[in-house]
Amino acid sequence: MRHLPDAAAEWLRYVEVDRQRKPSTLDSYKAIVRSQLIPALGEMPLEAVTTDAIERWLSSLSGAASSRAKALVLLHHRLRGVSATITLEPWGSGDLPLLERLMGDPRITEHLGGLESPDKLRERQGRYERLEGGDRMFKIVDVASGVGVGSVGFWTKAWCGEQVYEVGWMVVPEFQGRGVAVAATAQAIELATRADKHRFMHAFPNVDNAPSNAICRKLGFELLGACEFEFPKGHFMTCNDWRLELRA
Repeated sequence: MRHLPDAAAEWLRYVEVDRQRKPSTLDSYKAIVRSQLIPALGEMPLEAVTTDAIERWLSSLSGAASSRAKALVLLHHRLRGVSATITLEPWGSGDLPLLERLMGDPRITEHLGGLESPDKLRERQGRYERLEGGDRMFKIVDVASGVGVGSVGFWTKAWCGEQVYEVGWMVVPEFQGRGVAVAATAQAIELATRADKHRFMHAFPNVDNAPSNAICRKLGFELLGACEFEFPKGHFMTCNDWRLELRA
């Protein structure tokens, strides 16, 4: 029976050897494992480290939100089964059908201003393909089938007088409720942290979108309050402003 310390050690070896992270990043992860994960969850079999257990532990943590997010990355990116079942791939020219599934489904766009027309979808596809300057959009891929099941990305936004990252995600209905959005967004946070371009990342879920607000809370974002937000262009809605500090 595997326990979390063994899985964490295996993951850290993978990070150090296969991913070639900066020494400072690796030291940060090792410190989180040593000071936070092992004392809280180290005696539990890996199979017992459930989402509820993770959430109870996260709610008890003090310290910077970025440290909590990094700790969650450690759990969701390699230690938990759901994360091993999805991966991120750069958004490509052949991903318009997935975009049509996502932005053409009223269950997904209910809190996003409604369905987009075919012309608007093609325009969005073009923007995703042309992202530059550190802005990224990814396809969430189910490893078992190789099928795209959602999207996650982050991009620079001017907000309250400073440059920040905005992050957004979508998952097809049949893969919702499985932790896919949390795992994929945790991976995106890790990539944005490594880019070290902006101090803060913000997410702006509609105030009525309970699942997306819950994802922000699970990932260690801080709720700053409600605001009027424009998405898509020309459509305003009331959203929650969630902020995550990427630099400890």
